[in-house]
Amino acid sequence: MTEAETTHIEKTMMVGGLALLTSRVAREKAHGEQVKNFAQFEVAEQETIADILGSMKAPGKFSPSVRPPSSRWKGR
Repeated sequence: MTEAETTHIEKTMMVGGLALLTSRVAREKAHGEQVKNFAQFEVAEQETIADILGSMKAPGKFSPSVRPPSSRWKGR
């Protein structure tokens, strides 16, 4: 992987981490059911992206915890 690709992954994961945290807060604090559902979609998306990018950055060393999207709906 080139240095530019590694830098891109790191920056994407940094911004994605912020999106993940704010989506988790929104999921817990939102009053409307549609807002909570949207926040949960965002949480699932950011978790999946982080798993994929992490495995690309460190192949063989990263143990992704990719689960089917349906398992991300409960208990998180």
